[in-house]
Amino acid sequence: MSETTEETHEQGAEVDTEETTAEHQLTTEDEDVRGTLFIMFVFLLFTIGVWGWMYILLITRA
Repeated sequence: MSETTEETHEQGAEVDTEETTAEHQLTTEDEDVRGTLFIMFVFLLFTIGVWGWMYILLITRA
């Protein structure tokens, strides 16, 4: 039993190191893409919100 748990811990450690090295390999281009997508997402939410308020105001005025 102890041997199998040690093996799983070793495998888990290997996976963790692979994930951390993959995270550290992010380039500035990846960060730029993330920033652009975030700005686009915020703008989309803002646009939906504005159209929603316009629609609500039109209904309440009618």
